[in-house]
Amino acid sequence: MSNPCPESVVVRLSAERCPGFITNLILRCAARDESALGSLFDHLYPVVNTIASRGTPAGAVDALTLASFRRLWEQAPSYDPKMQRPVAWVMSEARSVRAAYLQAAAASS
Repeated sequence: MSNPCPESVVVRLSAERCPGFITNLILRCAARDESALGSLFDHLYPVVNTIASRGTPAGAVDALTLASFRRLWEQAPSYDPKMQRPVAWVMSEARSVRAAYLQAAAASS
């Protein structure tokens, strides 16, 4: 699947001007293209990091952000663009990682 948009396009612009840009990155991750994961990280880090930072200690945010991208990599083969918009899927996966962390932290307290 070719991508008509340059890798340097920001998420907002990619959503407005390059339909399928983020979907393409996720599908490339599903095909185990590591450069796609790097591009996904570059474009969606602010979104994922913001989700990771909600209600978590400052020292855990970076680890949760990285864990979220690890989960995106692992779950990319199960992504279905017909079922969910790509950024919504990314946000859902990041929220799942944060929720698991918060549950584990509460259980160990």
